[in-house]
Amino acid sequence: METKYYFLLPLLLLVGFNTFAQIRFEPGYFIDNNNDKTECLIKNLDWKNNPDAFEYKLSESGELQRATIKSVREFGINGQSKFIRAKVKIDLSSSVSSKLSVSMAPDWSEREIFLKVLTEGKSSLYYYEDGNLIRFFYKTDDSPIRQLVYKQYLVNGTELRNNNTYRQQLFMDVNCGGKPADFFKRIDYNWTKLNKYFRSYNECAGGGFVDYDDRKKRQKLNLKITPGISKSSLAIRNALGIKSEFDDQITFRVGLELEYVLPLNKNKWAIVVEPTYRYFETNQEFVVVQAILDVNARYNSIEVPMGLRHYFFLNERFRVFLNAFLVLDYSFDSLIDYPGPRDLEVTSRGTFSYGIGANYGRFSTELRVYVRKDITFFSDSISDFNKSSLIFGYRIF
Repeated sequence: METKYYFLLPLLLLVGFNTFAQIRFEPGYFIDNNNDKTECLIKNLDWKNNPDAFEYKLSESGELQRATIKSVREFGINGQSKFIRAKVKIDLSSSVSSKLSVSMAPDWSEREIFLKVLTEGKSSLYYYEDGNLIRFFYKTDDSPIRQLVYKQYLVNGTELRNNNTYRQQLFMDVNCGGKPADFFKRIDYNWTKLNKYFRSYNECAGGGFVDYDDRKKRQKLNLKITPGISKSSLAIRNALGIKSEFDDQITFRVGLELEYVLPLNKNKWAIVVEPTYRYFETNQEFVVVQAILDVNARYNSIEVPMGLRHYFFLNERFRVFLNAFLVLDYSFDSLIDYPGPRDLEVTSRGTFSYGIGANYGRFSTELRVYVRKDITFFSDSISDFNKSSLIFGYRIF
């Protein structure tokens, strides 16, 4: 198989697995236009874009039903998220650099949408996302829901400026303790900064509040020790067309994996970096033109796989995962030693890898395959180095 096709395998595996991934219905509720509350099981899609409908069942074996924004004014998944229906004025100005407006004024449109509740109290914060459109809304005791206004625009066709009206809105409407206007320059228009401020405001104002910020709850950093064994093979063809194929070698490897679980899609995606020490060493005799050549191959390196991991949750403790990594490689004390003065230098070169594995509690195991690579890249010889690894993991935290 050509090398370029190996790069497609992780993607095909992810798509195939995702097709058969288990659908999760979780306990939740919705309130209809008549103010009647229905307890149910909601299909939790962990919506990136705010939905305008959702699917639910009244019991595990119940019929799948669909509810829309026309008939539901509020719904939520217990302990995780809450959405409310609101008719609001929303700024539809584009944030894409090639489509920025030349006016600082918002492009207002009135729409009925589901808003995600982030903080609910004397002053409440809401979130809306639809593709590149990200907007925050707020409500105080004596005001309706309104958008916090932020907009990027161009002056003279090239100069980028910001309409930061939201800071004035916070200064005037959500200000406990008489904070000066300069204080609000520290608050950026993003989920983390705004929600932190609304929590602090509600703490200052008293009366209690509910924090629905599931992102901060889901962000997680894991550290694992990852020992394992590798099966490696090496073949070299020199400029005269003479090929040396070494026997397969079983060697040990040890790594330290750092995994950052992304706060989206129900903790199914993670970014992984795993510095790993690995080695390959073999000595073999080859008969070339009635002469016996004793060749020693030594290849030591620190590999740094980095890339994406996707989880499939089978139950609370057992998960299957797929990896797709770019693997950087830093070789040292490595050489292809031929008899006589002519040796081949081993050159560090990156590659790609993909793998499948499983987690149970703190323990994991993975089968990982690496795309073959040429480790004598800058010489007149061509080499094929192939490797696959069986990796065991123990999560320290």
